[in-house]
Amino acid sequence: MAFSPRYLDDLSKDYLHLASFNTTVVKVEKKSSEWNLTLRQSGQFVGGEPKDYWWEEQFDAVIVASGHYSVPFVPDITGLKDTFEKRPTHFEHSKEFQNPDDYVDKKVVVVGGNVSSADLVADLHAIVKAPLELSQRGKNEALDSAWNLPGVKLRPTVKEIRAAPLGVDVRFSDGTIAQNVDRIIFATGYKLSYPFITPDPVTPNNRVAGFYQHIFKIGDPSLALVGQVRAGVSFRVYEYQAVAVTLPSPREQDQ
Repeated sequence: MAFSPRYLDDLSKDYLHLASFNTTVVKVEKKSSEWNLTLRQSGQFVGGEPKDYWWEEQFDAVIVASGHYSVPFVPDITGLKDTFEKRPTHFEHSKEFQNPDDYVDKKVVVVGGNVSSADLVADLHAIVKAPLELSQRGKNEALDSAWNLPGVKLRPTVKEIRAAPLGVDVRFSDGTIAQNVDRIIFATGYKLSYPFITPDPVTPNNRVAGFYQHIFKIGDPSLALVGQVRAGVSFRVYEYQAVAVTLPSPREQDQ
C-alpha cells in the first residue's frame, strides 16, 4: 500500500494549536533545571518593514526530530576541491537530482552503494552514454538487481579527480581512469547536523556523542533524538523510538 501524506495530516490535526510554524530553532541549551530555546521567525512586519522576531522559551524536556537528510556528505578525494572550482557544473549530490532528461547521452559516474545509488542507476543506465560508471566502496547486496542492470560498469573507489579538456577525469583505486566525464553524482549519504544543540553532539566521524542508543542524552534523558538511526528508514522505527521511555541507569547507558 502506498504511503499517503494525509496520514501525517490526520495524525497531527488535533495538535496544530500547539505548533509554531516557520520558526527556526537557533539554540537549545540546558540552563539550571530547564532547557532554554532561542527561537526566530522571519518575515514579521514591524513598522511596515520585514523584521526577524527573536524570543526565548523554557521547557522541561526537548525532543529533536529534525531528521538527517539535509546536509549532503561528499568524501574527501584528492583533487576534488580544485576540480570543483574549475568545473562546478560537473558535480552534484543525489539530493540535487531531479530530471533524468538532463543526463541523456552524458558520460556519468555515480559514486555510492546503497538505496540512493540504486535509484540513480535505475533511472540513468538506459539513457546515459554507455557505460554508466558505478564506483562503490561497498554495496548492498539486496540491491544487486540495480548493480547488474545492462550498461552498468562496476568500479572500485575513486582515488583522484582532475579537470580535463572536455570534462573531468576520474582515477579509480585500481589505476583505471574514466576520461572526460560530464557528470559525477555522489550518492554518499548525509552529514549529521544539530548545530543548534549546545554543545554540538556531532563527532568528526559523523556520530552523536553521549546519547544512549542514539536517542537519550546520557545522564539527562530530558533531551532525546528521534529519527537518528542509520539502518532504519521507516516510520515504524521512529515510532518505536518515540515510545521508548524505560531507561537503565546512567552508568549502564554509558557502558
